[in-house]
Amino acid sequence: MGQKQNRVISFAQLIIKGRSGYVLRPSKTNPHVKRWQRAESLPEAQGRPQDGFPLALDALKRTGRPPSGTTPAAYTASDGQGHTYLVKPRLPLPAIQGEIIAPAVARAVGLQAPANVGVLDRGRVVGIASPIEPGLSPLQDVWEHPQALLALSIKEAVGDSDFEGQRGDNILLDSTSRLWVLDFADVDEEIIGGWLRGKPEGTFNLTTLYAEYYPQQIEGLIEGWKKALRAPSTTFENPSVRLIGDPRRLQEALEATARRITLQFGPGTKTEQVRLRRL
Repeated sequence: MGQKQNRVISFAQLIIKGRSGYVLRPSKTNPHVKRWQRAESLPEAQGRPQDGFPLALDALKRTGRPPSGTTPAAYTASDGQGHTYLVKPRLPLPAIQGEIIAPAVARAVGLQAPANVGVLDRGRVVGIASPIEPGLSPLQDVWEHPQALLALSIKEAVGDSDFEGQRGDNILLDSTSRLWVLDFADVDEEIIGGWLRGKPEGTFNLTTLYAEYYPQQIEGLIEGWKKALRAPSTTFENPSVRLIGDPRRLQEALEATARRITLQFGPGTKTEQVRLRRL
């Protein structure tokens, strides 16, 4: 009886702590069931971080320090396959959720955002790895870019109050003038929880305020969220997302938020009337 009880305890500890060299990943035969699989057999070890597969913490080789103002304990690292990341190895769960969910939301509305993936330690997701995009630069004035209001609405949608960042490095520009939105570790726990339930509760008070100052950007705001309404059902379908939530619920939250934005800022609304008066 004692041996059987010990086996049960050992199995429970295995599930809680994880297995060295293994990660939990959706089964090939049934994606709703997770099974232990060798870390080296995962596609990310073959150089495909864009597929959203999580990375093992001990497989990331530290290469340097990020700029000041970045999340404490963060560092730059390489995966040995030619990919470099900004690694945030120890984050609270809401921050991990925000860093994985929000970039997909940003891309759904037509903005650029890194395809962040989960970082695993002994089978548990403990942080994120954000692919480093070369050639990004800060803007002298974020609000000169026609998609600034759209970017602000993404931050508000997930409850992230840190729009530009301490050094202006949350909103960046690439060589083709595309706007990149980064760093979603400051999300509100309640609001990101609403996304995970498929019932987003974000408010858009700041977006409404800035819309009055930049009414010429309202049309782009509406068009971006209309694009999100047409987003494919696979928007959140990747292994890192499945570690923290249900892609179907997140898709529902995206559509609900898009409908809310288009109704709040669309034709006939007070915001639209302000825009028409100022144009």
